[in-house]
Amino acid sequence: MQNRVVRAYAHGHDGLWEAICVDLDIAVQGESFEEVRAKLGDAIDGYVEDVKRLSPSDAHRLLNRRAPIWVGLKFALVFLWHSFRAPRRNELQAGFDIPCHA
Repeated sequence: MQNRVVRAYAHGHDGLWEAICVDLDIAVQGESFEEVRAKLGDAIDGYVEDVKRLSPSDAHRLLNRRAPIWVGLKFALVFLWHSFRAPRRNELQAGFDIPCHA
């Protein structure tokens, strides 16, 4: 397995955060950005460890799956939207990369 970086984004509002790894279609929820970032990193690590136990063809398929196209489009649209407007109170967004040892 090789080292790579996967793309993720998070959205938070009123103490509830959601984060999704766009490249592996893994999502988590938490109460802060730091919590969902850590949970997503742990979820990705656990996913990769499980996939390593499979046959090479299954591992390749599962490590190269993507979130549905609408998730990627939402990521791009949200980024553009927030680039051109003032943020609302209590609403935060973040895009980030996570190391993935897959």
